[in-house]
Amino acid sequence: MISRIQLSNFKTFEALDIEVGPVTLLIGPNNTGKTTVLQALTLWDIALRKWWEQKALSSARTRTGVTINRQDLFAIPIPEARLLWYNLHTRSGMTSNANVFMTMRLEGITENRQWHAELEFYYANPESLYARPAKGEDDPDTLELALKESFSYLPPMSGLSSSEERLEEGSIKRRIGEGRTAEVLRNLLWKIYEKKGETKWKDLTSAIKKHFDTEVLTPVYNPATSLISCRIKESGKPEMDLTASGRGFQQALLLFSFLHSQPYTVLLLDEPDAHLEILRQKSLYLALASEVKAKNAQMLIATHSEAILDLASQNDTIIAFIGRPHQPKRPDQLKKALIEIPYSEYLSAEQTGTILYLEGTTDLEFLRAFAEVLHHPVREKLERPCVKYLNGNDVDRARSNFNGLKEALPDLRGLILTDNLQRTFEMPHDLVHVQWKRNEIECYLPLPHVLERYFAGATPDSPSLFETQTMGTLKRIIEDQTPPAALRDMQDDFWKETKISDKWLSTVLKKYYAELGLPVQINKGDYFLFARYARPEELDKEIIEKLDILNDFLA
Repeated sequence: MISRIQLSNFKTFEALDIEVGPVTLLIGPNNTGKTTVLQALTLWDIALRKWWEQKALSSARTRTGVTINRQDLFAIPIPEARLLWYNLHTRSGMTSNANVFMTMRLEGITENRQWHAELEFYYANPESLYARPAKGEDDPDTLELALKESFSYLPPMSGLSSSEERLEEGSIKRRIGEGRTAEVLRNLLWKIYEKKGETKWKDLTSAIKKHFDTEVLTPVYNPATSLISCRIKESGKPEMDLTASGRGFQQALLLFSFLHSQPYTVLLLDEPDAHLEILRQKSLYLALASEVKAKNAQMLIATHSEAILDLASQNDTIIAFIGRPHQPKRPDQLKKALIEIPYSEYLSAEQTGTILYLEGTTDLEFLRAFAEVLHHPVREKLERPCVKYLNGNDVDRARSNFNGLKEALPDLRGLILTDNLQRTFEMPHDLVHVQWKRNEIECYLPLPHVLERYFAGATPDSPSLFETQTMGTLKRIIEDQTPPAALRDMQDDFWKETKISDKWLSTVLKKYYAELGLPVQINKGDYFLFARYARPEELDKEIIEKLDILNDFLA
């Protein structure tokens, strides 16, 4: 049984180090490396066996590698060998000819003895690569112990072919490795029935009957056509050809047939839950896990299934492929992370190391405008921050999202900037909640001055939208909609406590455009435009305080 997997420079992994158990779930979004790990194990197995056959017992002192042809790699379909290397780097430097080694180190316990075996690979040409044990890893006793572990890889079911010729063992393995599982299901059934004996066939059919209430009838081989046929009988229904069954049933039958036909100690399954509804996913996982443990074998499963995650979290090992592949401390947070958080958010947060939570896109535009007016150093950092918009001041949503991201990115730091919510909230470690003292960010606009400047076109680089004679109309409307005390004092509580965006700005603009005979052309999402017309001395000192906090946070 293997206990640890370490990879370097293999496909998407510059480095990987994970510990695995008897039943291990590799779970995460698409294109995060789950299948890559399974492929690495098959390559390690192929290379070790080839080395043992050709070099291990040789008296030669040179440590040249054995050749692995691209065609040998059934489970790793690539058009050229260079694609196996991380970032395609097979040689170091622009002019150097030094090899960049791809390494795979496995640790395990077999026959109650610990072992480790590290192989290194170097590029030969588009069709092949070389493999050999790393320096100090070529002890024959250790390698022989590692060879007692046999790996079997099964990719997802690709659908069932309409007919199937009988195949030799090598052809079956090749098709499975190439993902052509649609062409081998009947052959696996025939192999069990013909060569494994009555007990194995009964074990298989009993398992299918138990989990699917379907009887698998004896497969029939026709020597005249070299075709194998197979029929099934569902409870209460007439017999029918296997092709008439559902994709989910075919997937399950393939898995059980593979289990009963292949000698293995380490079973590698890629999306075995494909095409199965939730209840069948659970029952299949429990059946597979039970059989593997009963045989004292091992199983690694790559999946997206939340249902299987629920079951695995109780007894088995889970490796989360979000951010850096790791063993999660809290499976409940992992489930939330997988369900609620798009993978693009992980990538963005991983690149910056921080995530900023804002009410909406307008808030970021306001911050940028204020920073520009004040020539604040944070303005460049606000150009491309990792931001999550809450569509409101939903602190709970921000906390939930942050906890999910933290599952994948333990060093992540977060900051929530909200309106004045008039209460404090308990925050998880590394997440800070900052509130504006005024009602909302629009309350920090130097009103009505910026409004008058905007419509008068007061800045050289901004054309006037209306003739200056309309300024009288605007000022009259402002006077009508504003308490006299607020007009005399820009620090009046009216400007601080009123929800300016809804209670004042929208009304003023609606009346102004109505008197001009025009539809409203500036909506709430555009109010940040007014901030650009502010003057540094008009902006409240709190804005500088908040920008300083952001500058330190985004450092």
